[in-house]
Amino acid sequence: MLFKKCNEKFGAYKYLIFRLVVGFLFFGHGAQKLLGWFGGKAVGNIFSWPFGIAGIIEVVVGLAIFFGIWGRLAAMFGAIEMFVAFIASHSCRGLISGKMCEAFNINPFANGGELALLYFVAFLALMLYGNGKFSLENAILKKETF
Repeated sequence: MLFKKCNEKFGAYKYLIFRLVVGFLFFGHGAQKLLGWFGGKAVGNIFSWPFGIAGIIEVVVGLAIFFGIWGRLAAMFGAIEMFVAFIASHSCRGLISGKMCEAFNINPFANGGELALLYFVAFLALMLYGNGKFSLENAILKKETF
């Protein structure tokens, strides 16, 4: 009963905080790859595969989710990227370098893929619930378009 009342009163604010944190952190990963911000090392060519392209996706998706613009669409692209990252970078080491899968391991604790799975699940939630009450898209258009 207490949690239900709290959620009815503050649910939109809790979801806003969730969306802002996910958007900012995902943007930060892309900014590390593209610009060398937040202690990262910038890639030489932003259109290089996979890190340059991943960085572009992460910056655009992170900003879209943070500001609440086309949130479901952005979350879909983020979820796809995290799925590919988990398979190509974590579960099947060697795929990114163009070799056959050297060792297949789906255990996220052993392959370092915990963050990719957490982002994947966060993006599924964002796809389900959209931008929420407080978003730039809602403020401008008074509705969600995606």
